[in-house]
Amino acid sequence: MRTREALMKNLHRSKMQAIHFLHAREQCYNAGSYWTQKFIAWINKVELEHGNVEYVLRGHLEDIAYIQSRIHEADRQIRTASASLRFREPIQILRGFRGIGLISAMQLVCEIGDFRRFEKPAALMAYLGLVPSQRSSGNTIRSGSITKTGNTHARKVLVSAAWKYIHSPRISVSLRERQKHCGARTVAISQRAQTRLHKRYYALSNTAAGRRLKSNSTTSIG
Repeated sequence: MRTREALMKNLHRSKMQAIHFLHAREQCYNAGSYWTQKFIAWINKVELEHGNVEYVLRGHLEDIAYIQSRIHEADRQIRTASASLRFREPIQILRGFRGIGLISAMQLVCEIGDFRRFEKPAALMAYLGLVPSQRSSGNTIRSGSITKTGNTHARKVLVSAAWKYIHSPRISVSLRERQKHCGARTVAISQRAQTRLHKRYYALSNTAAGRRLKSNSTTSIG
């Protein structure tokens, strides 16, 4: 799983290198998002002035294609492994939750192992570095941002999944299909999690700190 994560980072870096290379030579794409089929068709038709510059661009594109092929192979290996006795049950349970697909579930299982070794949710959160830090002075204790001292790989997966819960609770077609392989208890917990986390996000977003975060995000997007 960490190999796939490293490949994804390499893919992002290679794509950015290709874009910056074109921008430096005044070749800008203004017809939509990057790396769509339309963009790929455009970049394959780009003709640069010098042959050696053209060679460098084609090298970037070949690197991207090679990394993508390795990612596809890694995904195939992950799908095969997920069907094994060791991974099948925990992955089916995790995929019953919104925001967690096969790759995310497999990474959580690989990074965390047996979830039953944590007696309480707080212990798991501490392992992942998702508990608030504390600063004390005399008898005063203040809570700060999360510690981020735990497993970085698993924490990133959970944070990415958590963003799905800012939207109103709903059962999508893909989630309903995944939940067919889950027990009734897992489905019930998944539905409660959607309602609880969405309400929690709504409550936090209406605090002073939440409003500032929204304002900053809007400004950055604008």
